[in-house]
Amino acid sequence: MELRTPVIIGMMCLVCACAGRKGKATPAGPTDEEIAASCAERACRPDTPQRIQVDATHVWEGVYPRSPYVVGPDAIVILPGEEIELAATPKADGTLDDLKVVPEGGAIKVKLWRMAGTKEGLPPTTMLMVSTTFDRPLHYCAYINIPGVGRVKTSIIGVGAGISGTETWMDPIIEIILTDLRLTETRTECR
Repeated sequence: MELRTPVIIGMMCLVCACAGRKGKATPAGPTDEEIAASCAERACRPDTPQRIQVDATHVWEGVYPRSPYVVGPDAIVILPGEEIELAATPKADGTLDDLKVVPEGGAIKVKLWRMAGTKEGLPPTTMLMVSTTFDRPLHYCAYINIPGVGRVKTSIIGVGAGISGTETWMDPIIEIILTDLRLTETRTECR
């Protein structure tokens, strides 16, 4: 299975859906020129080969195309093996302005990795770690992309002020998309 334009089209559709743009036509997907323009303005990953152990006998392979880490105003796309730091300006209502990848010193750190299954036949595990230095809890929702299944919303708990949180899935995950990032008064769960 190979990823190309459908992944970027899917990301764009997901961001549009999360932004509440119901009833509008689905975008045709970004052109190579639009991707190049977007990557000129913000940090982008290169074409990223992926090899994901689905179970004891099956492997999924594909190439995730060049694309931005931050999509739209508040969606982060992270792949297994990536670790990124982000900066943002909190507004009074808790929303985050100008979310962008920075080389270091970001207020939000996101890391996604896979751990191999054990000899006892347990499947590989995907782990997501999110940490924040903000003085209020960080809320977000998440979608996971599983080979053969596609994107599904998953329940996830935001992280408390100034600490890290870890989530795990016993699923092989191609990407995780974090959306609706905002600061809240209490630690919240997104279902």
